[in-house]
Amino acid sequence: DVEHYSIEAEVNPRTQSLAAVVRVKFTPLEETSLLQFELNNGLNLARVTDTGGRQVPASRLQQDSSVRLSLPSVLP
Repeated sequence: DVEHYSIEAEVNPRTQSLAAVVRVKFTPLEETSLLQFELNNGLNLARVTDTGGRQVPASRLQQDSSVRLSLPSVLP
């Protein structure tokens, strides 16, 4: 259950690019170690980190415009 999004974005018209940092606050509704978010296929994902700055493995699924995150441990 997503509670809050925080998005800091920078648009560069000269290079026709968008750079953003997104923070998502959520509460799992059941135990999970896999999260999935929708992301437009026109946007690339550089990296995903947790609140401690550790990188979280992410895979892009073009067929359903999603990103899947594999967490190192199960969230209760």
